[in-house]
Amino acid sequence: ALVPQVTSQTATWMNGQPTGDNFTLVPGTFLWVKFDDRYVLDLGLDEATAVDLAAGVNVLSYTRFPSHYTAFQLLRQLGLSNARGVRMLDSESGRWLVAAVQNGSLIGEDFQIPNVAVLWIDMAAAVNQFQPE
Repeated sequence: ALVPQVTSQTATWMNGQPTGDNFTLVPGTFLWVKFDDRYVLDLGLDEATAVDLAAGVNVLSYTRFPSHYTAFQLLRQLGLSNARGVRMLDSESGRWLVAAVQNGSLIGEDFQIPNVAVLWIDMAAAVNQFQPE
């Protein structure tokens, strides 16, 4: 379901200079960034704008998920015929939390989505102007 084709290239910041591979960033792909401190990711401005989700795997960074919003709520809002699943990395445990739609039913964990989160969302069909509510 949400298994990407991983290509591994590494660039690091050492002594104030970049080192390693100088690889090209490709639109439509995503980048995994590792920090020395587990609480230093800046997700941008605090906006609540609608987003378009394409068919296939999307990586959604959003800073205004409603309080007490869950994975099952997200999948229902997207539409059980449109969404296949959602995944979120629990940085505390290093474990992926997964909820999915199977034969029209919700399965997996109905995990809480924090107000600021990055999610992998697998879509069977595109959904435009999505805004969590």
